[in-house]
Amino acid sequence: MVASLNQVAQKVDEWIRICVTLKSKFCVPNIDLYASCLKDESSKLSYFAVSSIEDGIRLRLEGVTQRILLLYAQASTFSPLCAQYGLEPAVHSASWVADSKRYHSGPLRVHLWVDTGLGREGALPADAASIAVALGRWELVGLATHLGSVPYVYPDGSLDQTVKAFFPDFTDSQLGRFEAVRETLSGIGIRPELCHVA
Repeated sequence: MVASLNQVAQKVDEWIRICVTLKSKFCVPNIDLYASCLKDESSKLSYFAVSSIEDGIRLRLEGVTQRILLLYAQASTFSPLCAQYGLEPAVHSASWVADSKRYHSGPLRVHLWVDTGLGREGALPADAASIAVALGRWELVGLATHLGSVPYVYPDGSLDQTVKAFFPDFTDSQLGRFEAVRETLSGIGIRPELCHVA
């Protein structure tokens, strides 16, 4: 695992941040083992991404010092815990922001997730700017989306056969919507540190 991380680190530019996504249902026997193997690779690894606040807290208790992104919608009542443990939740709606601020009005680093066409979760592109403004004192560190159709290309150039269909035009339109949101935010003086797609 660490060897793979080193290989990736050697191939990317310095402005690219490396994030390892750990989902406890896939981490056998448990997520702590993966975290303990990777936590000391801080010079190469900037982020961990996890699917639940419980996993984020477990990583912190394991001694992980890297930044931790919570990938999916979390209960608004968890915003104080996010601040306490230095977790960066995904923001999907203005109502979540307003509700969360009832529980925690202090500083918090967040990632605005935009639905560019997958239809899973995220703010509509037209709502992204108003949500970003509504964050107020909270720091928008990331702008994110999830693509619906991207094949994995193996080193030999062949495509992963588990991807049943690939629609390049749809992917291009998603990337176009994402870029339009980024430009809109930039136009009102909001420039997230990170832009990332899953």
